[in-house]
Amino acid sequence: MRTRTLIAALSTLLLASCAHHYQHHGPGGRYAAVPNPAYPQVSVVGGRHVVVSPEPLVFLRGGGEVVITWQLPRGSTYRFPENGIVVEGKQDEIVRCGVRSEGLEFSCLNRHTRAGKYKYTIRVLDGSRPLEPLDPTIYNDD
Repeated sequence: MRTRTLIAALSTLLLASCAHHYQHHGPGGRYAAVPNPAYPQVSVVGGRHVVVSPEPLVFLRGGGEVVITWQLPRGSTYRFPENGIVVEGKQDEIVRCGVRSEGLEFSCLNRHTRAGKYKYTIRVLDGSRPLEPLDPTIYNDD
């Protein structure tokens, strides 16, 4: 009887610690309480609306170069096309953009050499059908 009680208590403790880890670190062990602007999460709501988190992407002064990698959920049927992320206007801060991981990721280098606000467009495909694009913002702090 004592053995069963001990096993039940240890099992409960183990499950509680797993739930705590998932709640505070999210799937894959990434810390979820403060979204990382270098790894924005892109999802599709209702099969039509592209959503990104965090929004805006804010990079603080002194951070230096950073590769931004937008990510669709693992196992998603949605994909980034070749023009999945396009930064507005002629600029040389957000560069070297391209599709990664069979269309589930899209990366760009943020040179972060000067402060500014950079509007960009996110495009996602549902098979060959383009979804309504989203126009969020990247801020390089001064």
